[in-house]
Amino acid sequence: MKLPKYLSYKNLANDEAEIAIDGEITSYPWADGDQSASGFRDVLKDLGNVKHIDLHLNSPGGDVFEGVAIYNMLKQNKADVDVYVDGLAASIASVIAMAGKIHIPQNAALMIHNPYAMWVTGNAN
Repeated sequence: MKLPKYLSYKNLANDEAEIAIDGEITSYPWADGDQSASGFRDVLKDLGNVKHIDLHLNSPGGDVFEGVAIYNMLKQNKADVDVYVDGLAASIASVIAMAGKIHIPQNAALMIHNPYAMWVTGNAN
């Protein structure tokens, strides 16, 4: 499987894997740094039944529903997950981080905030 530069993964041993997300979480991956839930699903499928995943995050966040899907995929996976915040896990990336045991160096950041919508349509009904 050919992956964009922003997402990398490898089997470290028969039962361990490492995944790195370096970029925005979005359902429309236009830029090299964008990550979608469907792309992440393909990575998990390709890794197979590993027992442990090291997930490295450096992401400003992005689309809430794409991020929730990634979080749910990790929680539903049978592997134990260690999450390493390499630089930034902001917004929805902070939710993805909650899928495992979190490791944050002193010079990295995890930023949590309430959801924000720039454009909402509909009515009270």
